[in-house]
Amino acid sequence: MKPLSRSFSLLLAFFVLQVQGEEAITVQVRISASENPPDEVWVGVFSTPVRPKAEALSWNTVDSPEFELAVPNQDEVQLVVLSRDFLPLIQTIHPLSSNAQFELQLKTGITLEGTVLSTDKISIPDAVLTMERRDLPNVRIPDHFEFSWVSNAHGGFKIGGLAPNIRYLVEVEVPNSNISNESFSIQVSKDDNRRRHLQLSNAYFVLGRVVDPVQDRVLDTTVRAQSTAERRGGEFWRTTAITDAEGKFRLGPFVRSLEMWLTATHEDWGTSQRVRTSSGDHDVELVLESLVHVRGTVTDKSLGKLINDFTLKAVAEEVSRDYPHSGAKGEISAMVDRNTMGLIVDSEEHTAYFKLNIDLASVVEYDMGAIVLERGRQLTGKIYDESSGQPIVGATVRLQVHDNDQFEADHFWSSIRRDYLRKSVQSTSDDNGMYELAPLPIHLTHIVVSRFEYLRNELLVDEGVTQIDIPLTKDPALNTRIRGRIVTDVGEPAQGTVVFQTTNSSAGYGVYGDGSFDHVMEANHYDIYAITDHGRSDKVSVALAEGETQEVTLVVKSEGRITGIIEGLADGETASLSIRAESEGIGSRQVRGLGNGNFVVEGIGRGKFVLTATTNRNREQQKSFEVSEAIGEANVELYFTGQSRLYGALMFSDGSIPKGEVKAVAKDSGKTSGSSDINDDGTIEINGLEDGEYTIVVIEHKQVSFTNLGGGSSRRGTSSPIDERDMVISGDTELNIQLTSPAD
Repeated sequence: MKPLSRSFSLLLAFFVLQVQGEEAITVQVRISASENPPDEVWVGVFSTPVRPKAEALSWNTVDSPEFELAVPNQDEVQLVVLSRDFLPLIQTIHPLSSNAQFELQLKTGITLEGTVLSTDKISIPDAVLTMERRDLPNVRIPDHFEFSWVSNAHGGFKIGGLAPNIRYLVEVEVPNSNISNESFSIQVSKDDNRRRHLQLSNAYFVLGRVVDPVQDRVLDTTVRAQSTAERRGGEFWRTTAITDAEGKFRLGPFVRSLEMWLTATHEDWGTSQRVRTSSGDHDVELVLESLVHVRGTVTDKSLGKLINDFTLKAVAEEVSRDYPHSGAKGEISAMVDRNTMGLIVDSEEHTAYFKLNIDLASVVEYDMGAIVLERGRQLTGKIYDESSGQPIVGATVRLQVHDNDQFEADHFWSSIRRDYLRKSVQSTSDDNGMYELAPLPIHLTHIVVSRFEYLRNELLVDEGVTQIDIPLTKDPALNTRIRGRIVTDVGEPAQGTVVFQTTNSSAGYGVYGDGSFDHVMEANHYDIYAITDHGRSDKVSVALAEGETQEVTLVVKSEGRITGIIEGLADGETASLSIRAESEGIGSRQVRGLGNGNFVVEGIGRGKFVLTATTNRNREQQKSFEVSEAIGEANVELYFTGQSRLYGALMFSDGSIPKGEVKAVAKDSGKTSGSSDINDDGTIEINGLEDGEYTIVVIEHKQVSFTNLGGGSSRRGTSSPIDERDMVISGDTELNIQLTSPAD
């Protein structure tokens, strides 16, 4: 294959395909492009001859570099390659040729440029354009295979890969709007102007400007539109825009004749009056109204003195704002938005004052008068567990707010007052369970204490009380638990699995690094035991009642051991042992890095075991043994002294080489097995085997690409045997296998 100056490759994971009972073969494909390579490509495989509306044998989505493709075992196969901004490529290949490598060249074709416009000829950014391919009349493309483009900040778009004199269907969608999708028929030629404006038939903007009271334009103003939206079943929706350097704004697009209210808000200039308009209006002016001066005095009720530090909060429907007064000597002075509907005066040492449901629309100044704040009290104490007396960390203590006569009939203002006090008068207990709640009213007060895993506690605090310790009771539903830990017979923590058995079920759970565990359980009778790589603990019976926590210690006896010897390892060869119990629940042990000589493994438990020894040169032996109750010890001998060798080569019938490994599994127990990776040239070699009968297994490793039903693609690695045969190995034994491609 000749080199390419600007080429890219697609690594399409090898996949298995079966066509009319015929097996598949693998071909190598390279795709090149004269322009920037695409991010994603779809590849379809078709049998020939291709008839009208032909279905592909397979479609695959690929996004990375080199092309290894399974195709039907036929003289001719047709490939269809689709990519955004490139012309479709249809090419017939002959996979049975001596050189099963193919090069496919993508071409850009004609590029269409244009702008997405509203009905009132305003550009629409972030519109999504989807094109239906009509230049493949004989090919059926899956519905979820779509290429899309997004218009830029100025509504512009570019669609490449178009063929001359072909009519395409382009659909335009405006996300997050109630604009219906529209389709446009597009046809271009080599000589025509390749610019098209796609103008929607029912999409209108609202344009305007925001000015201050002297008609100066105001930038960085938030403009809000609110209306009843048909697409939400009559619910109110809102959308916003920010004015530019000239005070101009743009809202939309909206459907035709959609009525809405517009309001402009600026932090320093206040809010405009609500203006009613409809979509398509390009001459809206929102005038920010002058702010209202709020004044008054704030006095401490008990001392009769002016309060120096306090905060005025202006509550509005759209935006609320705080006006801190530090060193104010009791004087309120703030310029607030005339859309303010309520005022709150608050101080750290005093209970809040509420002046709600006010109207500042037609005033220049608003006098709150002489406000008298009641000095609050500080309530302190400890939150503790009622059963254990231990402090509880992270409990929330807050004021429980009730409606008063002033706001009882008005849910809106009642909820504002309630939410404000709940957030401003609350505390969280510290590491010692201590809390400080202030400012709390001096009269009889209702407070609430809550914490996860505990039942909520509500109590009334009498006038004059400033200290109270509050108990919490654990929630029985969340505190029916079994906790404990796994230890060895010498008290060391052990890792493993804790098994909980009932008459109807059994479940195993892991433990923490220190061998501890803590699990919420249902009330029941449990038999509990631990499984570790040292063995299994005795069962512990627990009758667990609701709301009860029981603790258990599971002791794993470090008994049972094996002694053994390893011989025959070559220089640099090491063995790893895996010891697995045949009887249920005894666990396994892993020992690594052993060389020739004696070894001892302690604390494996008692019972029947299978030991597998694997070397770093892919040799393996397996032995069965038993550690009896009477003796408590077993001996295992591992001799890697075989001198036989299996060598040879493997390839598919088309000459390609499988990726994977070959295993030689000894039929006689205790004899050495081995494995070899399949080299790039197909050769394999396994050394250190013994004379005797073996089962030879060829295992293929591959990456499989899937096209998901909902669109997109995914990949995963798989391993599967593709050939198995018995043979006798004696000395140097040659193995040559010609494989057929596995069926799909």
